[in-house]
Amino acid sequence: MTLYCRDLLLPETILSCLYTDDDGSSTPNPANKFELQQVGWVKYMWAQWLSGLEFLPDSNLSMAQSNVSSGHMQETIGRIRQRVLSRLALQKQLAALEAGCVPMESVCTCLFPNKTFCRLSSWKRLTLEDYEVIQSNKCYLESGLVKDSDYLFLLEAERGSAKLKASVVISPNYPSTAPLFSVEVTWKTTRTNVTDENIAAMESELNLHYKELLTEASPCQLLANQVQRLLVCFDVYIDTDSDPDPDEGPSEFSRERVYCRHVRGPNRIKPYKYNVHMGIFLHR
Repeated sequence: MTLYCRDLLLPETILSCLYTDDDGSSTPNPANKFELQQVGWVKYMWAQWLSGLEFLPDSNLSMAQSNVSSGHMQETIGRIRQRVLSRLALQKQLAALEAGCVPMESVCTCLFPNKTFCRLSSWKRLTLEDYEVIQSNKCYLESGLVKDSDYLFLLEAERGSAKLKASVVISPNYPSTAPLFSVEVTWKTTRTNVTDENIAAMESELNLHYKELLTEASPCQLLANQVQRLLVCFDVYIDTDSDPDPDEGPSEFSRERVYCRHVRGPNRIKPYKYNVHMGIFLHR
């Protein structure tokens, strides 16, 4: 198991952002900020609540109160328990992805076609500096959707000469906060969400319509399901490409599936939505 997989269960990080934006970097009480920094303690809001402390926005004074502690106890314990379970599931998925395998639960296989024709070739950790230099990530950085506490990865997939790269942002609050994907395809030219609306539509399948990939029996399987959907969408992207130029000779890729319509509308969007009941791809 790689170091970054083990990082998920480190005491220093496993409880980060148990509540929204509560990464332990700030304290509501200015009086103890310096002391806590000196000893290296993490200043989680929920830890103060469980101690019966709740500071008002305009005051640095508070008395411990039992009703504050009891009011947050059950919710916080439930979140801690769920965090450990989700991290164990995430750890298992990351280890499989690094080995070049998309781990699929049996209850999730019905969400996808029986076969994909592209393959996952690489999965590796990114630093924030690495993430910032990738052009397709610019819009997500400017929107403030990527935080210092997030886990960043780079996925690579291929089908013949067509290559796909996807930057993946995983929140500490996974799976309550879904992983965020930005995609770049290199095939004849380099295509991103800025230059190709079908790349932007592919990202929407992962970032906006991810709830279709959640199952009640396996909610922590979201990352693997998103990766599998990305591979399927990559196949669709290639299969529904316009007919090749006769001067270039025969097409490199045979069309393995039948599509009702290859593109639709003035933007010529491809049919990424998979209808699990009919077994065909449709436009949204």
